[in-house]
Amino acid sequence: MTVKQDYEAQDDFYLLDGKVRSKVKLEQGNFMLLFPSDAHMTGIKVEGPEKVRKVVFKIKL
Repeated sequence: MTVKQDYEAQDDFYLLDGKVRSKVKLEQGNFMLLFPSDAHMTGIKVEGPEKVRKVVFKIKL
């Protein structure tokens, strides 16, 4: 991954560029745990618009 846009503190993200290595489709009732080193993209529409709940917990490691 390479940094395409520097860290955006207000929205808490880096814009990265790189090859997609895997895809995960979450179903209702599923969740995903990501670590700071895990590049990820959220809010991707698969089949159609859907309401999604997103909760972010930041735990100091």
